[in-house]
Amino acid sequence: MKKAIITGASSGLGLEVAKQLQEKDVKIVNLSRSKSPFDNIYVDLAEEKTIFDAVKVIKKQHTDFNILILNAGLYAKAEVGKVDFEKEYNIEKSFKINL
Repeated sequence: MKKAIITGASSGLGLEVAKQLQEKDVKIVNLSRSKSPFDNIYVDLAEEKTIFDAVKVIKKQHTDFNILILNAGLYAKAEVGKVDFEKEYNIEKSFKINL
């Protein structure tokens, strides 16, 4: 059986891709801050320590993965032009995760 590690498989596009792969008998490992219906490894991609912790788990439990999908992203939920980046949304954190 193939195994896929997907960042952000707990919602949105990552979740949909994970479901499609699961239908093809691919085991899914979700790397994110949120739980999913798949195996979950907690990671906050803006926090370096959690990235290193996740890598340790992968090295111990998931070295046999065949597919890696880097899907995680962060966005602001607000009307265009009405986001106060300094107050409501940390733009530095966004760049760390999305780029």
